[in-house]
Amino acid sequence: MKYGILSGVVVTGVRLFATVLYWGYTVILESDAGNHSRHMADAMRFAFSLFVLREAMFFFGIFWAFFDSALSPTLEIGGVWPPVGIVPINPFGIPLFNTVVLLRRGVTLTWSHYSLLRKEDAKPGLVLTVLLAFLFEGAQYVEYREATFRIRDGIFGRCFYFGTGFHGLHVIFGHIFLLFNLYRVHQCHFTRRRHISFECAVVYWHFVDVVWLFLYVSFYWWTY
Repeated sequence: MKYGILSGVVVTGVRLFATVLYWGYTVILESDAGNHSRHMADAMRFAFSLFVLREAMFFFGIFWAFFDSALSPTLEIGGVWPPVGIVPINPFGIPLFNTVVLLRRGVTLTWSHYSLLRKEDAKPGLVLTVLLAFLFEGAQYVEYREATFRIRDGIFGRCFYFGTGFHGLHVIFGHIFLLFNLYRVHQCHFTRRRHISFECAVVYWHFVDVVWLFLYVSFYWWTY
């Protein structure tokens, strides 16, 4: 049963990746063919804005659950927050390191974007952003390995891993998005006025950065 579920997840993941890859390929063909008119570009920006808004509402639900439990802790968890038996993660260790990495990658991505707008080479800033994303993901993995609590440890564990875990998943998706745009920058697909894919990647990445700042303040610093 266990291996059947695992194989199903793998197959679904492969299909999803193949679909996204084919979709990206068709977007490149449409862009190169000049099919992305101004009206189409505005529609794509609006659709992506709705997607980001949906993700914002998703994380809002996570924060609601967290603060609902943190501001009025029940007797079942000891009447305190964090609950009895939970040793929170030191916010001045790996979380602070990841926050610094996050701010740096926001700077490098903005540098890359403005380089493109100034008709300069956007690859150095984008490459640095991709490398910093690898660093963030690696540090997050180490943090999970060293944490003394797990997702099964009551409401705190569920809120913590649900929030930081889904943020990490968004980082991975954003990372793939950046690699896709790095390929397009290398192939000179973008111009100063036509780079919708790059714009969407920048907006998505900054959104993920803002979510992390809220996570750091509430899940790490305030809880500690």
